[in-house]
Amino acid sequence: MANGSSQASRQFKRFGETLSETAMRAPEERRMRSEHLVIPELFGEPAWDILLHIFYGQSEGREIKIQSIAMSCRLQITSVLRWLEVLERRRLIFAYRKEDSETLKPGQVCLRLSSQGYEAMAQYLERFAWRDPFCDRYRV
Repeated sequence: MANGSSQASRQFKRFGETLSETAMRAPEERRMRSEHLVIPELFGEPAWDILLHIFYGQSEGREIKIQSIAMSCRLQITSVLRWLEVLERRRLIFAYRKEDSETLKPGQVCLRLSSQGYEAMAQYLERFAWRDPFCDRYRV
C-alpha cells in the first residue's frame, strides 16, 4: 500500500510520536485556542480537520466513513459533504465503495487521501512534529 501505515508510523526522535499521532494532536490544539479565546469563528478550519481525520484513519489502516468525519470534526453531514466535494475537486481525497468488507454496509462510501494529498499532509506533519512548541510559543 503506497499510502499505508508504514509511512505514517515513522517515529520522530525529538518527540517520539508518529505522524498519525501528530495529526490527532493538531485539531485539539486548534480547539484549545478556540475555547480560550472564545471566538470560535476565527478558528474554524473544517477542511483542515477533515484532512487530518482522513490522514489519521488511513495511517491506522481504517476505513474512513463520512459519519465518522462528522462526529470527529463536530460538523453537520451537509457541511462535511460540501467540504469533501471541495477537497475532491482539488484532488486531495477520493471516495470509493467497499463491497467486500465485514465492517461496512454494502456500498457504503469510504474516503482516502490521494497520493498527492497524503504526501502533502505527511510533509506538513513532519515539519509540525519537529517544531519546538515551547520555543514557538514564547518566540518574540
